[in-house]
Amino acid sequence: MNDDDQQLERDEPEEDRRPRRRRRDEDEDLRAAPKRSSTGMIIGIVLGVGFAMQLVIGGLIALLLPAVKKLQETAARSKNMNNMKTIGLAQHSVHDTVNGMMGPNAVDGRTGEVYTNHSWRTGMLPYMEQDSLYRGIDMKQPWDAARNAQFTSVVVPQFRDISDANQATTATPYRVFVGGGAVFNPDGKPVSLKSISDGTSNTILVVQAFDTVPWAKPQELNYSPTAPLPKLGSPGNSSGFMVLVADGSVRFVGNKVSDATLRKLIEKADGQTIGVEEW
Repeated sequence: MNDDDQQLERDEPEEDRRPRRRRRDEDEDLRAAPKRSSTGMIIGIVLGVGFAMQLVIGGLIALLLPAVKKLQETAARSKNMNNMKTIGLAQHSVHDTVNGMMGPNAVDGRTGEVYTNHSWRTGMLPYMEQDSLYRGIDMKQPWDAARNAQFTSVVVPQFRDISDANQATTATPYRVFVGGGAVFNPDGKPVSLKSISDGTSNTILVVQAFDTVPWAKPQELNYSPTAPLPKLGSPGNSSGFMVLVADGSVRFVGNKVSDATLRKLIEKADGQTIGVEEW
């Protein structure tokens, strides 16, 4: 710039020079604007992708939950069936040891003595690797006597419903029917498998009841051919319930089974047998 131009710029009025500064400021703002716009766009894309992923994950979880629940029910059913098989083996062991006798109350597997103040489950203990627990119980005193409390409050895994969230419970769903033609007598007198004239493969020995009781308590399911059947099954499995058949096998019975079919299976000598397909 020559001296004449510099002189013209100095002579130029202040108000004429000011717009040129504003134009420079505007140019800087225009150059900065795309940067701010790009940053906002990136943030928007990231948020959108995150939201989409949440929707996808939420949808997958919703689809998987029923499958997970079914797997849990199947696993619990399998373990409970194993428990019932163990109980069945113990019952047959007592039956064979005391000359073909077992009952709804505790039967001493060595002497055949019946203890009406104790449940049949207590009598099974020596045959379920729980002999030390059995020996600690004073069978001459009631199951809930102070002397027996430290023993009858012990959790016996084979008597517990696997689907029960309470790991420390003494409650059991495994109960038997008494009276009305069922296998067991309400007076507690032992019976023999020979009395099951309908056949051991057609008669229920133990059932998975919805209402549980302490395993040592001698409280079973009163049965009458004319009274409503008790609720069966488990809160952890709504599709059916398990039964231990008198021949020692365990079966899962769906909720669609009729009362008439169940009554035929409960009564040991009604002269009515059913096929496997009817269960």
